Amino acid sequence: MTNVVPLRVALEAALAAPPAPIQSEASATFQALCINRFLINSKARGHSFDYIKQVLSTVKSFLNKAGPLETVTEAKYEAWTADCATVLKNARSTQRTKQKHIRRFIDYVHGTQDIQNEAVKAFGQRIVLFAHKRNSIIHSSENESERRTPAFTAEELDQFFARLDLDAEWAMTESIREVRALLRDKAMFFVIQEFGPRVSEVGGITWGDWDADPAIPECGPYARLHIRYGKAARGSGKRHRVVPATDPLIREVMQWYREKVYPLFGIEIGPTAPVFPSERRKGISRGEVAGRFTRVVEAAGLAGRDLTPHSLRRSMVTTAVLLGGHEFARYKAGHKSGYTTQLYTHIPFEQYTVQAKRLVDQVVDKAKGRTTTRSKPADTPSNGTSRNDRDRPDEGGLV
Repeated sequence: MTNVVPLRVALEAALAAPPAPIQSEASATFQALCINRFLINSKARGHSFDYIKQVLSTVKSFLNKAGPLETVTEAKYEAWTADCATVLKNARSTQRTKQKHIRRFIDYVHGTQDIQNEAVKAFGQRIVLFAHKRNSIIHSSENESERRTPAFTAEELDQFFARLDLDAEWAMTESIREVRALLRDKAMFFVIQEFGPRVSEVGGITWGDWDADPAIPECGPYARLHIRYGKAARGSGKRHRVVPATDPLIREVMQWYREKVYPLFGIEIGPTAPVFPSERRKGISRGEVAGRFTRVVEAAGLAGRDLTPHSLRRSMVTTAVLLGGHEFARYKAGHKSGYTTQLYTHIPFEQYTVQAKRLVDQVVDKAKGRTTTRSKPADTPSNGTSRNDRDRPDEGGLV
């Protein structure tokens, strides 16, 4: 039998609920115009269908709460934001996502002149820019006062992987069923530290995503990793990036894993087969990656550092900055903004001292060279370069 809500309960709920905003025909027509124009503009800018659908769903839900678009003020927007936190119990990240949807919509409406002309014609006023950064939650990368995920130090990385080896050795005699997962974890965490895939991207890596690079023969068939389902940016959909290897050890690690460990999972190697499978032979989930990482960190005595799998990615970025400079690190991480790469970089102070000493030595060496060639004509430097080139400090190193 269908459950029937008692009449008194239904009546009390109706009386307690706030009245639905009244929308005139002119308001409904204008709102439909704005949504349709935003939809066309978003498609023209290449935003994915799913993203546009999410934005418009948030916008419609917001307007059902706040009222007709021409009547919305900053106070109504802030009240809706408070409801998301206190009534809907949305997580901070969900609140921020919803706010970004509203801001993207109102930015377009507010900045489109012919839409504003329609508003003035219909309601005698322009649409207010009621949502902006000053009354919205900012991303953690924009707020350096928030706790940042730390990177591994070189010593901590050695400690982390040594613990994995110890656990695998223990499992060889005490829990043979754990061996293949522990050995998989060693290769998986090495790949995260070398190529920097996000936790959400690890399970999607397949054997067909690797290829060789003639310029880097030392890395063999594992010189480049194609991450085809990377993090989306502003509605662009999943992004594809190609990440080059910088450690020749990747060839040895992956060959060992492919030949000795992967067959233990009973999966045939093919272009679409997951490189890092779960016990169910599907691509490993982000939750399982995080859980297994945490167990190793705790066993290695590193629990007090607040390390996460993302710490391995940050270590990759730091190493890439030291090896190839800031722009190379940004490319390898797949960051759209160099500012994000800067936030990811955790270079020890001692490394700056080493770099400073190297630059000082270069200046001293060049000064000595100028002293020994002072008797030569100014336009014929001894090393065959122009004077400007000879006097300029060598480029490279830290950026």
